[in-house]
Amino acid sequence: MQIVYFLATDCARTLFGCGDAETKQPRLVCPFDGCVSGINGKPSAIRPEDISRLRQHLSEHMSDGFVPSAEWLSEHDSRLCPGCEKAVVLL
Repeated sequence: MQIVYFLATDCARTLFGCGDAETKQPRLVCPFDGCVSGINGKPSAIRPEDISRLRQHLSEHMSDGFVPSAEWLSEHDSRLCPGCEKAVVLL
């Protein structure tokens, strides 16, 4: 029986052993300091293409008095609802 050893530089680590390592996808993180809606009580983190879910999530925090900063709104092409200012909407 032949035993073959691999150096760490010989292959990338993946869930199932050798192969191409998967790159982590960027996430948008809830800006509310008290958010525990994510995994293991961390702030909610959502894929950029699901930003509408994050806007809805922020609107729930806003019912408790939280207001996202103007900088955050600008960076994420969002604004407060012009009618009620109690929800985050697309520009």
